[in-house]
This record gives sequence, C-alpha cells and structure tokens, in this order.
Amino acid sequence: MQRNLLVTLFLGLILIGCHPRKTAWNSDVPSNIKNEIKSLNDSVLDAISSGHSQKLKQFFSDKLKEQTGNDLDSVVSQMHALIKTKNYAVLDECFITSKATGTKDTITNGDKGSKAYKINFDVETNEMYVSLLLHESEDGQLLVTCIYGKYGDGWKLNVFRVGRYSYFGNTAIDIYNQAKSKYEQGDVTDAANIIVLAKQPLSPAYQFFQFDMEKEIKVFARKVVAEADTSFRFPNMIGELKTEPIIYNIRPLPMQEGIFPVITYGTKVNFHDTLALKNENDGLQKIIGQLFPGIEKNNKYIFFQAYQQTSAGLKPGSHLEFVMHGTVTQP
Repeated sequence: MQRNLLVTLFLGLILIGCHPRKTAWNSDVPSNIKNEIKSLNDSVLDAISSGHSQKLKQFFSDKLKEQTGNDLDSVVSQMHALIKTKNYAVLDECFITSKATGTKDTITNGDKGSKAYKINFDVETNEMYVSLLLHESEDGQLLVTCIYGKYGDGWKLNVFRVGRYSYFGNTAIDIYNQAKSKYEQGDVTDAANIIVLAKQPLSPAYQFFQFDMEKEIKVFARKVVAEADTSFRFPNMIGELKTEPIIYNIRPLPMQEGIFPVITYGTKVNFHDTLALKNENDGLQKIIGQLFPGIEKNNKYIFFQAYQQTSAGLKPGSHLEFVMHGTVTQP
C-alpha cells in the first residue's frame, strides 16, 4: 500500500514538472488565431516600412518596451533602411499553449537535415505564437521573427528581430555546402572566403533561432579559416611583379550568379597612369592562381579593387576595379 502511494506521488510530481504544452504548426493553426496574427504581422511590417517607431511600439509587450528603452527610434531606423515595403511571405508559424509560464522553452519545426531548426523563447503567457516572416531585399531575404504572447488586452510582441536569412537564395546551409565543396576540391582560399558569409544567416534571430547544423558549420568554419590563415598571410607583398603590389584581404561578394572573391590590394603606381595600372593588374591576374591555388579555376569571376598605396597603408576613398574571368563557368 505504502509502495503504491509512493509510486502515485512520484508520477504526480513528474506530471507537474513536465508542464505539458501543445503546438500547432502552419496549416494546423486554428484559422481564427491565424487571421488575428496575420493582421498584426501586416501592421508590424507596415510600421517598419514606413519607419514609424511609435506605431510599432504599440504592439510591444511591457517587457519588450523595457528592453528597447530609448533605442527604439534608432533600431526602427536601421530596420527601415532594409525594409522599404510591407510585403512578406510566411516561412513558418506556430501556435503554442502552455501552463509553464515563467520558464524557458524550445520548439522544433519537425524537419530533418538541413531544414531543421529550433526556436528558443521565454514562456511569458499561456498562449504564444511564433511568426517567421521572409522579406525580399535587394540581395536576398531577411527574416522577421515575431514571437507574440496573449495578454489581457490582446496579442503583444515579446520578441521582435530582423536579420539576414539568405543572400540571393543562399541560406547559411547553402553557403556551408558550397564552402565544403570547395574545401573538398582542395580550394582552401575559396572555402574560407565563402564560409565567412554564413555568419549572419546562421543566426537570423540571434539566440531565438538556431539551425540544427549550427555547431557543425561553426566547427568547419573555424577549421577552414585557421588553415587559410596559416597558408595565406596578409598584407602580402607580391614580389613576382616589378611594381610590388600588396594584397590586403579577400572577401566574398554575393551575387545572383553566385559567391565570388574580391581581392583588395594597394598599388604604388600613380593613379593617373591608367595604362600602367591595367598592366599591373594583368600581371596580377596571370599569377593569382599561384598565389591562391584553385581560385581561378573555381570562380566565374574574380574581382580586384586597387587602392593607392601610401607609407601609412591604403589611401581611403577612391579606388579602381578590375574583373577577371575564371576558367570555369558556374551555373
């Protein structure tokens, strides 16, 4: 009898500690709730696209108002610079009911592999709603993350973030796969250059959004960048050319056609002597594959930016640009 009583109490404690919650994703969300949230999302995007911070603030919970404080106008101004229209598409949405207010929770989207992700949040109310909205920008997509809580006076935003989701359709996972492919081909330069671009879309809503592959990508990035840093030192004076240009860095440039390297270098050639500058760059293009093995074979384009070299380094401001066509055409 005593044993049965202890078992019953133990099970009861487990049930109390579990704080069961229910989730409804996308098409399973009740239509009336989905319509309520759509109306709010429309208003939120309208406020950002018009740069109206006070209009946006009315949708904030008291906690979010406290967190933003006096920075709201500045934050909305930055968002407005990126979002000029109120158009968006829903990536995913989830309605959550829970009795565990005051705790932290994590929900998963149910996908596996590259599309799997988690949403981390504080359970502020018994009913919560996650809206992940995609906004098309000039160079890709932005993720607008809205996490609402249901309060006595209606739905309010507990979390609101705008971050990079993709560059011209390439998500963090796509960028990782491209960098990994370059690395497997022995092209450490491009692999290290490309993987750097994954940093922002890997965390489009900071700690609130997390790809399941995040750890794998970060481990790969550290490994490849460390190898590149060991192999290629910057600044690097190119003694093979009489003019001795100095390469300072390589950075990625996302474009509709792909992700390509931009090589920044300093030149001692007079900037008014355009013919001499072109001859120097032609010489640099001829040996670029020796300096960075594989770079000319694995890129449709290689961009060069030449700055005037001074005793103090690169002269800021105007520069010349050159384009090299690689030997491989990318789709």
